[in-house]
This record gives sequence, C-alpha cells and structure tokens, in this order.
Amino acid sequence: MKKSTILKLFSLLTFAAAGAFAVAAAKGSKKAEAVKAETTVEIGNSGTIMLQLNTAEWQSSGSKIGLYMFNNSVSKSAWGNLVTPSGSSRFVEYSYNLDFTPAQCIAFRFDPGVETMGDWCFENNRGNSAIWSTTNDTDFSNVVWLGNYYPSSKWTESGAYDLSAVVKGGASDSWAEATVDTQLTHVKVNGSDNLEVYGEVTLPAGTYFKVVKGSGEGTWCGNYSAHSSIQSNLSGGGSSNIHNTASATYEFYFDYDGESVNIDPILKHQPEHCP
Repeated sequence: MKKSTILKLFSLLTFAAAGAFAVAAAKGSKKAEAVKAETTVEIGNSGTIMLQLNTAEWQSSGSKIGLYMFNNSVSKSAWGNLVTPSGSSRFVEYSYNLDFTPAQCIAFRFDPGVETMGDWCFENNRGNSAIWSTTNDTDFSNVVWLGNYYPSSKWTESGAYDLSAVVKGGASDSWAEATVDTQLTHVKVNGSDNLEVYGEVTLPAGTYFKVVKGSGEGTWCGNYSAHSSIQSNLSGGGSSNIHNTASATYEFYFDYDGESVNIDPILKHQPEHCP
C-alpha cells in the first residue's frame, strides 16, 4: 500500500446577500474561442483544503476524519491532524503544514475517542475497530471528496478536483481584445451548503465577461445576480456574456455547485475633505 499526500485548505466565511437582484438566465457556452481559463489554485506544502463529505457516515459529528499524505516522487509522507465534521454541512476544512508538497492522500474515519493518527492506522492494522472506514490512494487537490461506504470491507469511494474559478472577459461581445483574466482565490461555504469562490474583480467599462469554472477549457457560466445599487451597470447573462457598462471594482461570489455568480459593490472609506 502506498502512503498518501497532503491537503490544502481555504478559510470559511459567511456572506449576506442583502438587496440582491436575481437575473433569470440559463448557463451557456462562451462566445469566443480565443480566451481559455488555464489558471488554477496551486497546492503547496502548507495551507488548507476542503473535504467534501458526500454521505451521512462521513458527515457525522460522532466521528473524526484524518488524512495520511504523501509524495512518492520525493519519498516523503506525513500523518495529518484530526477534524470533526459539523454533522450539518457537506464540507469541512482540513489544514496541513509539511516539509514537502503532497501529491496523494488516504482518508480515515475514526472513532471519536481517537486523539492522534499514527503507524497503527496502516496496513494490517486497518482492521482495528477504531478505524470505521478508509479510502485507497487519492489525488491531493483543493477539494477531496469522500463518498459511498462499503461496511463489509470498510472501503470508501474517494476522489479530488481542482477548485478553480476565473473571470474572463473582453472589450467586445466577440472578445477581439481580452481585458479581464482574474482568478477568484478565496473560498467559503454559503447558505446553500455549496462551496463559494470569491474575490475582488476590476472591470473596465464596456467589458463582456463570464466566470469559467474548472481548469483548462472549463465550464463557462453566465448566470448572475447583482446588488440593487449596481444592477443598472449589468445586463445579458445566461447563454450570453454579461455586459458591464461602468468602470468599477466589484466583489464576485461564485457558487461552485450552482454555477452562478453574485456581484456586489465594494464600499471603500472615503477620506474627509482637507481644507
């Protein structure tokens, strides 16, 4: 059995969508072939990632979850910390701090009385009654998901995906001139228990844009809602590009599961006038 990699986490925050203006529009394809989303959030030797808990067993607050992380190319491995799910959310943050960058990991679900992970978890000791379920080697990425559980063998399905969202846009509807290519780098869980990727984006006046979900060609998403104070600046969306008429910096909150973005103004303090 190989030994596993490492996890990278983001911070959870809360977001109040007061005064949001819903724009009814369906997801559509991009308008231009020239601009592609190649930017991804990179994994390093420390940080946080999200564990996506897809079954009631993994979501249970009456258990603990830990990762064994490894990178065979540099012959490094490490045991991670233990976290307790909330019981009400599909997601839990997992932090790590290593002397190498992990490439793979193995997830363990434990009896809540377990305090630390160690070599006793591995190989023949996987039959230990304190280990309730475990996965095979899984790629280490921004999100590691844990799924169906097979009680007779203790094995659980698992996988990983790259949590990437990039705002792409141009100076015309055909994007003859690319003007926006901004990665959303912060992550939280929103009120719908979906991952939400967010950040500030500056849009020149006359920009046509979409949010691209995933690395490479990705999924081009035009669904949006906007705060009432800026809704007159924006139009289109859905299968069409979103059109912004004012030069401004906005806060983008992209629902990764719902594939829709909420756009808010950024309120900055204005200094008092000096005589």
